[in-house]
Formats: sequence, C-alpha cells, structure tokens
Amino acid sequence: MSAVEETEPLTKPDFVASQEADSTMGHCQAVDKSGRRVQAMFASIAHRYDFLNHFLSVNIDKHWRSRTTKLAPPPPSGEIIVDCCTGTGDLAVAYDRKSNGANPIIATDFCRPMLVRTVPKVAKIGASARVAVVESDAQF
Repeated sequence: MSAVEETEPLTKPDFVASQEADSTMGHCQAVDKSGRRVQAMFASIAHRYDFLNHFLSVNIDKHWRSRTTKLAPPPPSGEIIVDCCTGTGDLAVAYDRKSNGANPIIATDFCRPMLVRTVPKVAKIGASARVAVVESDAQF
C-alpha cells in the first residue's frame, strides 16, 4: 500500500483551496468551461486578442505558426485546409502564405467577434476568394 491510504481524503495546498472555495457555502465550485462561457470570454477580448497573443507570448506565437506549417505542410495543391478554432485567422493566413494560395481554406470559429477580425486579414493578403470564414462550433 502507498504512503497515502485510499480512504484518506486528498487535500490541496491552502492557496489552491482558498481560490476555489465558495465563501457562502464552504464548498469548492467547478470552473465553468461551457461553450457559452468560453465564447463570451473570447468575445470580450477579441478587440485586443492579437496584441495580447503577441505581447504575452513575446511573439513566440508567430514562431509556432511558422513551425506548424513546416511540420504539417499544406496538402497537394487544390486540397482543402480546415482551420478549426481559427480565432482571428492567423494560422489560416499562415497556411495560405505557405501554400502560395494553392489551397482553399475554411477558417471556422464559434466566436463571431474573433472572426470579424479574420476577414480584413484575409482581404489584406488578397485571399478572400481562397479563404472562407465560417461561424460554426466544432464541438459535438
């Protein structure tokens, strides 16, 4: 048997328990990760998302997109690329550039305020005819 008996309650460090405790009932509450909650969170930061992504990652986000398109290169010319949870479309734009516009791309997300920022990015690189921006939920 291990040092902790199976019947012993597991405890969390005080700082974790205090962050999760509901002061009125004394119980821990689960974090709300529902689709609506996540959608609302992204909608609330959409206007600052690109800045925050670049700033908080110290621009490492740009490197990982470049690395992603190298490790998972575009399929043969004409085959569709689907970017689920595209957010503001940076990965879809990276794939359009990497494929030299040879592949149609579907950029999809369930947060309209994020997608609203995708459309001008796609237009700026002249890819509006190649990149379809679609509001949809990838969850099932």
